[in-house]
Order: sequence, then structure tokens, then C-alpha cells
Amino acid sequence: MPELKTTDLTKLAEAFQPVTYAADDVVILAGDEDESHARLVLFRTGGAEVNAALLDDDHADADGGKRKSIKKNKRITRLKSPFYVGEGWILTGNTPKASVKATGTAEAYALPKEEAKRLTSAGNTSIKLIQRDLKICAFERAHLHGFVNTLFQKNLDDDDLMAAFDGYGKEAFCTESFDFCREVHAFKRDVVGLDFPSSKSRLAKISEAYFQSGILNLSAKQRKALDKAKDDAEAQGDSKILVEGLENPLQQVYKEIQQSQITPFMKSKHYDDFLAKKFPIPVVRRTLLVRAAKGGGGGGKDDSGACVVS
Repeated sequence: MPELKTTDLTKLAEAFQPVTYAADDVVILAGDEDESHARLVLFRTGGAEVNAALLDDDHADADGGKRKSIKKNKRITRLKSPFYVGEGWILTGNTPKASVKATGTAEAYALPKEEAKRLTSAGNTSIKLIQRDLKICAFERAHLHGFVNTLFQKNLDDDDLMAAFDGYGKEAFCTESFDFCREVHAFKRDVVGLDFPSSKSRLAKISEAYFQSGILNLSAKQRKALDKAKDDAEAQGDSKILVEGLENPLQQVYKEIQQSQITPFMKSKHYDDFLAKKFPIPVVRRTLLVRAAKGGGGGGKDDSGACVVS
């Protein structure tokens, strides 16, 4: 990418600090609220294991640190160099929701949060492009690679992302799965304000559209559980029981989407267009040398020769 200045890249390289890890060394600890620990870590050799975590509201200060305790861990991936972790922590300041530990001897480079702030505020092009990439990675980990049961809950209010899902769904013939998740979540949200007859009617429409039509297949066990929920809800006049009856089918569709649709969706043009809108590609000012090499003018105004890096 000739528009990037070598000096920009040099400043970035100089800001990284060499660090080594042994097997089981903690690189990032979920729940850590100590800002001095926030850093981007780039692994040159070795590997790491990433565990997503559900955090409690209390604090575990036994070791003198400031962090939230972990209620639940789930290993989500193993990484092999080269890779980086910690980008969400240094960019957003949010408490990390995943722990990372080395799986063996590793050599890495760390960029502390304060150094990242300094480089970002300098406004050079290479940092802006790296910052954009890190923001996208942090977004994907939080919204597309998290626990299955939060996949759509986090994204339903993002109209642009939902439109991208719809565009991809039409091409991949899987819009029904996306629509089902949205309808169930809307039902769960609205049921508080619905009387029982209205709730029954709403569930009947969902069942007719997705189950009775055969668009989504329910196992015999799931059908039996849903029928039982309907009977229990009728006996108690409780709309919330109707919602509970949809939980297992919802989880099944979640898993199918995550296992077979998320990866191809993220490789689609629809997702690329969404990213370009949500995370605009920074405008790069060409140097006189690059403009001349491409046949551009030499002595224009400061903003002449602006281009978008693609």
C-alpha cells in the first residue's frame, strides 16, 4: 500500500515492547479492570487459548488486583501465531470478557494503552487503518463470535447489520432462520404488555409460519415440550410460559446459524458493505512522490490527491 508512510510504520514498531510467555501464562484476564494492564499483544511465535467468560458483579481482590469475578468459562478457540489479542480493551476501555493464556513458549510484542492513545492521536494513516481493523475485530468478537444465545440479542437493534443479514439470507436461502430469531425476540420483548389471549394468538402465528409450514423442523421432543408449555400456560394463564416453550427451538436455530451461516456471511459482499458504512475507511493524503509516480500533479493544495484506501 504505497500511500502509507514508512515513518508511520516505524513509529508503530518502536512503540511495541518485547515480551515472552511460558505455557499457561495469563496474557489477558477476563474481568480485569486495571487500566495499566490494558494492552494489545501481537504474538510472533507460539499460540494461545481463548476462553469467553460470564462475569459477576462482585470484585475479586484477593491478589490485590481490581477485577470482576468469573461465573462461567467457555473455551471458544485456540490461536496460532501470528495473531493479536487485546484490541477491544485498548480501544474501548471496556472490561475484557475473555481470558487469553499462552499454550506454550511464545515471543510477542505488547502495545500499552497509553502508547496506543498517543499513536492514534498523532493521526498517521497506518495507525488509522490498524485502528479500523482492530475495531472491526473487536466488533466481530463481541457480536458474531460470542456465546450462541447472545448472537441476535446484541444485533437486533442494529438496522444496518440486520439489513446485511437479510441481503445475505436471500442469496443463501436462509432468511427464515434469521426471521424466526427476530420474531421470537420481539415476542419475548412484547409479552410483558400483552394479555394472555393476545400472547396465544402471537404464538399461534409463529407456530403456523415456521413449524406447521415445515420451514423449520422441530424434533418430536421439542414439539412435545412446546405442546406442554401451551397446556401449562393455558392452565395458569401465564404468557411467560409460552415464551419459555420457544426457547429450545430458538437455541437450535441459533446453533445452526452460528455453525453454518456466520462464517460465509462474514465473507459476503453484504458484510463488506456493512463494515465500510460502520467503520469508514480513512482518507489518505498521497505524498508528492506517489502522486508523481501515478501521474498526479505536483504542487497542488494540501488536500489535493486525496484518495480512499481500498
